[in-house]
Amino acid sequence: MRNTGRVFFVSSVLLNMETENLNHIDKIIVRYLDGKLTLKEEDELLFWLKSDKANQQKFLSKYNAWASSMVEKYQFDSHKGFNDFLKKINDRKDEANKKSTMIRMIIKTSLGIASVVIALVLLFPELRESFNLEKKKNHMVEVFSMTNEKKHILLPDSSMVWLNAGGKLEFPQQYEDGVRTVRLHGEAYFEIKKDKTKPFVVDLGTEKIIVTGTSFNVKCNYNKETEITLLDGNIRVDLDLIGKKIDMRPNEKISYSKNTGSVTIEFVDASIYNIWIKEQLNFDNDKLSYVLECMEKWYGVDIQPVDSLNQINGITFSVKKGEQIKEVLDAICHIAPIEYKIKNNKYYIARKK
Repeated sequence: MRNTGRVFFVSSVLLNMETENLNHIDKIIVRYLDGKLTLKEEDELLFWLKSDKANQQKFLSKYNAWASSMVEKYQFDSHKGFNDFLKKINDRKDEANKKSTMIRMIIKTSLGIASVVIALVLLFPELRESFNLEKKKNHMVEVFSMTNEKKHILLPDSSMVWLNAGGKLEFPQQYEDGVRTVRLHGEAYFEIKKDKTKPFVVDLGTEKIIVTGTSFNVKCNYNKETEITLLDGNIRVDLDLIGKKIDMRPNEKISYSKNTGSVTIEFVDASIYNIWIKEQLNFDNDKLSYVLECMEKWYGVDIQPVDSLNQINGITFSVKKGEQIKEVLDAICHIAPIEYKIKNNKYYIARKK
């Protein structure tokens, strides 16, 4: 039977961690995330978490990075999860009861709710479901994409979504009732798996997009404007506020203002509207107007040509992820007769005088 007190004893080496010891803790954290932690390593990790709040933050940072790499960030009610945990603990044998006592001691040392959850999961991997760290039927998954971040998400039906910076996507762990529904705020590009028996629905709040199998880009703000661009297939857009339904065709873009209720439909080069999902832009003898339009979508900025640039062509270069737009525009100014100014976060492009 395990001695619960041994978690509070550790060698002086652990109390004076240098690089070698930190590497050791890193390895233990990785083993925990892989579900391969030994009893000795479990005690070391718990003591390390308890000894310094900075260690808790380091662990949470690594844990969040691991959770982010899995895309699915499950939300949970910590208090409810803990109460469920205690209820299950009461039914366990003596060894589990001693672990429960140790957990309460850890709580009294003010690890904080996040670290309590970590401790519980460390001690009882089989109870992860109580905290929604395992897949749960009908559980809503929320995925957030932070500033300067883009995410690639695989949905339960194997459809794919790219979520742009500042976006939020919600979807159920399992689709039911013959409908595949997701909720979106922000910008996303969808490639939907075809299934005529289960329509795919993108819920934008006051608008809905009904799909059977297609690819399209959506940019929406709850209070302002919605922009939908169809690349392939067919979709129907339901504008609930004005009671209008629109069937879209490839290379059509709908712009809908929530404030005025106005709707515009235009024919566009739809391939430009999902260019933001690419890791690199390659241009080969292209028109400057096309290059600037692609850069506008890729960087998510407003580029305004002051003069007509349609006659400027032959632009060849590549842009890699991480390169700043100012640096790219400076380079273009060396190969094309243009100049630019920045005003109110807009880029104004004009011919050189």
